[in-house]
Amino acid sequence: MILKRCRDLILEGNGENFKKEDFDYINRVDTSANRISQLTLIEYDEKTYVIVTSSGTPRLKILAVEELPIDIRNYF
Repeated sequence: MILKRCRDLILEGNGENFKKEDFDYINRVDTSANRISQLTLIEYDEKTYVIVTSSGTPRLKILAVEELPIDIRNYF
């Protein structure tokens, strides 16, 4: 049931790429994430940028800034 909910959150057509083994690995007590980041999309001058920032830190850190390709920009 939880696996189905996770698959429902994934972009259409890609849900089957998330396997039960992936879910089990993420859910294990002895494994942890390599990094947790938050994403912000900014539209400026007919372009869209994704800004990756740190989460849970006392001071916000910008980790990356990338311009999105037009097809991904149109999706959002």
